[in-house]
Amino acid sequence: MRRATLAMKLVAPIAVLTGLVLALASPAAATSIQISGEQTAVDADLGIYEMAGSLVGDWYTTSFECNSTPAGERWPCTGTELFVGCLDSSADGTCSQEESGWLEFEFEFTASASGNGRCHHTIIDGGDAFDGATGVITMKDRPTEAGLVTTYKGHIAFSDPEASAGGRRPDSSSATTVSQLC
Repeated sequence: MRRATLAMKLVAPIAVLTGLVLALASPAAATSIQISGEQTAVDADLGIYEMAGSLVGDWYTTSFECNSTPAGERWPCTGTELFVGCLDSSADGTCSQEESGWLEFEFEFTASASGNGRCHHTIIDGGDAFDGATGVITMKDRPTEAGLVTTYKGHIAFSDPEASAGGRRPDSSSATTVSQLC
């Protein structure tokens, strides 16, 4: 009986201590938000676009390079892009109720001879409202009689709100002249 009492006195504090260590060691839970919408060309030759839907703001192509030789029926391209705006959580089509910020992306783009295109955009940095954001956005280009329609969907994950993604603000004036991008 005495051994059982002694064991209980030792087990309870060890269990509490183990729980405390695990709680302190586990990372903060990330919040992942699904996004979708459309991108409209403002000036495709300058790589300037407008975002509507979950993301509201401006999208700039800052670098773009295509393989000179097509891979089969597709032309692969890569580059970087910048989004400046907000995550429209109020769904009012503006950033009037949300904090704004910026996201930088690296992308891989392929286009077919028919005009269909697909982009895979990986978030590489973010600031202000997007500090510490990670995620991926996929865009699809479809030619229509009215012109090119670009839709997007993906996710943005936010870690601890106090996390920082470097603090620098990219310059949107470095947009590269291109003819048709996603």
